[in-house]
Amino acid sequence: MSSIKNIEIRIESLGLKCRVISDTQIILAQAGSLGVIAGLSVAISGVAAIITGTTIAAHRIATYDPDYEIIKDYTNRRLIIQYKK
Repeated sequence: MSSIKNIEIRIESLGLKCRVISDTQIILAQAGSLGVIAGLSVAISGVAAIITGTTIAAHRIATYDPDYEIIKDYTNRRLIIQYKK
């Protein structure tokens, strides 16, 4: 977390915007959608997909048009920093 904060402070000190996301957000969104498509526990998967999708959408609106995305890759224990413009 301290590494993410240091990178975020550095990017913002240059007058640029950044968005911090985690690979788990991406995985949860995909899992919820796949569950609905596969028809497995449609009620549970549908609710999970809606909640996850709404949360991700709200975060993306709050950090609209970032210059950089900082992705927390928990699977491989690393940070990925992507220039988006």
